[in-house]
Amino acid sequence: MKTRRTERTKRRAPTRSTTGKRTRAKVATEGLAASKLSWEALRESEERYRGLFENSMLAISQASLEGKFLRVNKAYARLYGYATPEEMMAAVPGVGRLYADPEDRKAVLRILSEKGVMEPREIKVVRRDGTRFYVEVLAQEIRDVSGKLRCYQASHVDITERKRAEDALRESEERLRLAAAAAGFGTYTYDFVSGASHWSRELKTLLGVPPGQPLPLDADKLFTGLHPEDRAAFLAAMTAANDPRSDGIFRHEYRVILPDGTMRWLQVRGRTSFTGAGAMRHAEQAAGVILDITERKQILEAVRANEERYRLLFEASADGIIMVGSDGLITSANFAQVRMFRYDSPEEMVGMSANLLLTSAMREFGRDLMRRRLSGEETPPVEYCLLRKDGTEFWGEVSAALLRNTSGGVIGYTYITHDTTKRKRTEELLRESESRFRSLFEQAPIAISVSRNGRSVLVNQGVVRTFGLRDTEEWVGRPIVDWTAPQYREEGEERTRRRLLGLPVPAEFESVGLRPDGSQFPIHVAVGQVQLADGPANISFITDITGRKRAEAALRELSGRLLRLEDDERQRIARELHDTTAQELAAITMNLAVLKARAPELKVGAQAILAETIALTDRCASEVRTMSYLLHPPALEALGLAGAGRDYIDGFARRSGIRVDLQISDDLGRFPAETERALFRVLQESLANIHRHSGSRTASIQLTRTTDQIRLEVRDAGRGMKKTNDPLAEGPPAGGLGVGIPGMRERMRQVGGQLQIQSDAQGTCVIATMPVDRQTDQP
Repeated sequence: MKTRRTERTKRRAPTRSTTGKRTRAKVATEGLAASKLSWEALRESEERYRGLFENSMLAISQASLEGKFLRVNKAYARLYGYATPEEMMAAVPGVGRLYADPEDRKAVLRILSEKGVMEPREIKVVRRDGTRFYVEVLAQEIRDVSGKLRCYQASHVDITERKRAEDALRESEERLRLAAAAAGFGTYTYDFVSGASHWSRELKTLLGVPPGQPLPLDADKLFTGLHPEDRAAFLAAMTAANDPRSDGIFRHEYRVILPDGTMRWLQVRGRTSFTGAGAMRHAEQAAGVILDITERKQILEAVRANEERYRLLFEASADGIIMVGSDGLITSANFAQVRMFRYDSPEEMVGMSANLLLTSAMREFGRDLMRRRLSGEETPPVEYCLLRKDGTEFWGEVSAALLRNTSGGVIGYTYITHDTTKRKRTEELLRESESRFRSLFEQAPIAISVSRNGRSVLVNQGVVRTFGLRDTEEWVGRPIVDWTAPQYREEGEERTRRRLLGLPVPAEFESVGLRPDGSQFPIHVAVGQVQLADGPANISFITDITGRKRAEAALRELSGRLLRLEDDERQRIARELHDTTAQELAAITMNLAVLKARAPELKVGAQAILAETIALTDRCASEVRTMSYLLHPPALEALGLAGAGRDYIDGFARRSGIRVDLQISDDLGRFPAETERALFRVLQESLANIHRHSGSRTASIQLTRTTDQIRLEVRDAGRGMKKTNDPLAEGPPAGGLGVGIPGMRERMRQVGGQLQIQSDAQGTCVIATMPVDRQTDQP
């Protein structure tokens, strides 16, 4: 019972030392006051950071380690085509969606993992509407008070200088406000004489000891929860406070690790009282309080972290930033501001009036704008004419934000300046370029149409003239395929679809135009791209080629007539050679035969001349017969293409020494005379080219008929043909072969067929095809 009364008496005893020092309540009040001061410092730091973050024209974002957005400011959202940060964070699942090339995202993360910060880096990104552009990215890691990586912070600057800055940045996201909580504390007393101690329930809670469990009195056991790094310093401070030679004051901050593994920051504030004097002086009693200062430590660390983030943003910003006091004097400036206004250092700008950075004409306008800002009116960034140190002027866009203290009073201003000189110059050049483009556009003699997504947005007077319109409005806004003949619209829609998907489409093509009166006419269309003020567009140059088509038709008709005349002339010459020259040579041969019978009567020299003359006459007669056959083979009319082909190929093989492999379909049949003549001439010219130019000792010929076409294929194993730059050539025609190949191609075109030539180092293949439905079998 005595022990219990003693313990109860000790618990009820006031926590005042024998010397009459401060009570526990006073110590607790001091702790609360210190926490409040720390909280106010945090709020002021948060306010400065929030004002700078939310009102910055620099696009800034914070993302989790997994790439999910934690916060973005309005400039960041608008940079990517979103109205608000909330909309962007709801629509975009992660930072990776913004990168045009995923490898760029991997590179950023790799640099951050190696260095913790990434110097400005150009990266291609994608807007909401799918357009791609370049930004300059500055990124760094953000760590918490324990040094653990918490998130990534990045700033994006649009370096295309094409996008005008949007309205004033709105507040993007409310910073998490830490609620002030009363500081918890526990009390202790210890009697050095009796060894009696008292530990309050709150102290046991702070040390993680259950309320019903007594605390050990042995210091080694009592302080086993001390953080290993703080143990030695704590024990040294306690020993010093209990030293009779000291003033007995015990004040120390340290960390403890609770039984559940959590770590807390504690602060002990105590005093040891002594009795006796001189060598007899010894410690009598120790009393004090232990405060849980974990929250305050976290707040102080957060303040330091915020200050560091603010410093990074302030110093690394590409835009000029100044802080101005309520008296209008500059209190700080970053290096971008110094460079922009051509001062020597930030210190040179500190203390000067912010009005000196504006031209005199702009100062009253700036004061009026700030009065509106102070009245609560939202004001967008404003473009000012600014004044450098050397007196030169330039244009910049300025955003202003109010700095407030913890009670809400205005204590100064933050001004962020973006140099718009390059942008204004770019806009001026763009206007000049557009003016030149519009002048050429309107005065062009041909029809020009500008379109997006398959619909015209702008046309010139050439379109009105070419298509017989009343005015340009009749064309604008309609699908451009509406102005082509119905049979060509499906083809035009397919080209538009492929162009929208980024697939290759012909840069030039021919089609048939359609006028409002229903008349159709041939057109040539050349399509390209043009960059306008509101983005890229397709531009089409349309030419009425009616005259050219007529000329081509007339030329084809003339070519056909020439070919027919050539065949007629060949037939006439062959007939003349056969009927006249060959007959006269036959008469000469008979006369020479008579002379030969009387050769013994002639002198020896005359006999030799007679023999030579007979041989020459025989060769001449043979050459005339061969020439007559080549000019017009009579077998073509009598035996048809198959028979004449076999006959000609046999003679070619004997004359040239080239081995020819021939394959002809059994059901080839007969065709119109012009068709058989055209295919025979292709065969004849192809074999002549093999003999003269290829160097091949073999050739293969296939003459086949299928259900839908006739096909003649002549192939060799020679040296191949030289390439040509002829844009009309169908295949690689050889150079130096005269008019043979163009003649073959024209013959096939005249009868509705096609000629293709395939040639490489392994040989040449000539392919002539003719649709069967164009042919009629002849008996």
